[in-house]
Amino acid sequence: MVEILSVFLRWKWPILIVTAVAGILAVIFSLLQPNYYKSTTVFLAANPYMIDRQNLFSKTPGENPVFMFGVSADIDRLIAIGKSQPLVSYIINKYDLLKHYEVKESDPLRDYKVDKKFNGNYKIFKNALDAIEVHVEDQDPEKAAQMANDIVAKIDSINVGILSNSKLEMSNILDRTIVEMQSKVQRLTDSIGSLRRQNKVRDVEILEEVRENAIVELSETQTV
Repeated sequence: MVEILSVFLRWKWPILIVTAVAGILAVIFSLLQPNYYKSTTVFLAANPYMIDRQNLFSKTPGENPVFMFGVSADIDRLIAIGKSQPLVSYIINKYDLLKHYEVKESDPLRDYKVDKKFNGNYKIFKNALDAIEVHVEDQDPEKAAQMANDIVAKIDSINVGILSNSKLEMSNILDRTIVEMQSKVQRLTDSIGSLRRQNKVRDVEILEEVRENAIVELSETQTV
């Protein structure tokens, strides 16, 4: 300890001078840096099944509770959309970030540079409360706020499109299933009529039971 103190005392002025110069340079450097303003938007993932017909018109309310907010899969989907290249490209083009970030049009790496610059100023993640946070930094505070709000709106738009396409596909499948079931009921009805004309009572009873079950299935499918 004494040796260390002795060394410090011997070199105290050079050490103090170097420390002071480093501190002054750090202050000058920080003052020369442009100011960046952060805009933060927080939102929650909604449960996409909350307004499904099956839930809105359920005959047994409360048996299968439907929660207002989405689960981890819904949160992950929204974050994935937020990180996707189509969304990033949308913001870059809408706000002309190539010009805003002063990247030259003639630069062969312009797309890479503007992407890197924007992604360095943009973050989307799930916070401790399972909400989704969008952070955008920019030298223009108004532009930062506009981009953050636009990102959230675009995420919602893309998400609704994905869910709508999925529901449309399911609806088409359901429509085809209903047509097939209606054909089945009609075939059973025709077969029962034929068997009745042949006085095959036992066979008629069996097919009538099958037809009743098919009608019940058809009715349940049509109310989904």
